[in-house]
Amino acid sequence: MDIWSRDASAAVASRAGGDRIDRLLIYALAACVLAAFIPSGVKLADGPWRTEQEGHGPLILLIAAWLVWQRVPKLAAIRRVPAAVAGWTILLVGLAAMIVARS
Repeated sequence: MDIWSRDASAAVASRAGGDRIDRLLIYALAACVLAAFIPSGVKLADGPWRTEQEGHGPLILLIAAWLVWQRVPKLAAIRRVPAAVAGWTILLVGLAAMIVARS
């Protein structure tokens, strides 16, 4: 085995570990989003979504989820570039807005 094939196999093994970490981070993010929005969903299901005026809320959420699902291949093809400062800023502002909205 020459040096080039050894470096290539190490890069593939390194990327496989990175894919596993990426997948775990996505699952953790999805779990956090669910934990954050389940109380709001329960409150909506017990309140406004029971009326005739706002009973279409769950349908709109399902349609939005379906539209996102239709774009999954295009979203997966997008080249991702890390933007830690922008990501953390958006996350913290969003969390602050959610805290204010829930209080």
